[in-house]
Amino acid sequence: MNLITQAEAKLIRKELTALLEQYNQTNAHGLTVALGNASFSDHQITFSTTAITKIEGTGDIKPSKEAGDFLTYAEYLGLSKDDLGKPFSASGREFKLCGYKPRSTKYPFLGQDDEGNVYKFTSKVVLSAFNAV
Repeated sequence: MNLITQAEAKLIRKELTALLEQYNQTNAHGLTVALGNASFSDHQITFSTTAITKIEGTGDIKPSKEAGDFLTYAEYLGLSKDDLGKPFSASGREFKLCGYKPRSTKYPFLGQDDEGNVYKFTSKVVLSAFNAV
């Protein structure tokens, strides 16, 4: 009887991620499917999965719950849905607007730098960068 080890769980995740990347390129449903957290025991491994609609025209911004929330709330915030993925400056650096967290009162906006790191921003910083204030 084979037991599932942590190393095998990582290998399975890697293989499933490769399969999902291939599926995401060819599926007709307009969704991007991603693996989430996993838990495993000696005989079972369980992955959470998330499927989100593909977001066209955002460049290298990955589809996420926060990106979807931005599209939902953009007009309410005085921004355009087209602002997702657009560059803005903060603290002398360039970022791309990549999401919005409506439940976060202090830092609701998310920006991604050139290296793919995601940072939180106040409404004041982002809205003034996009002249929405």
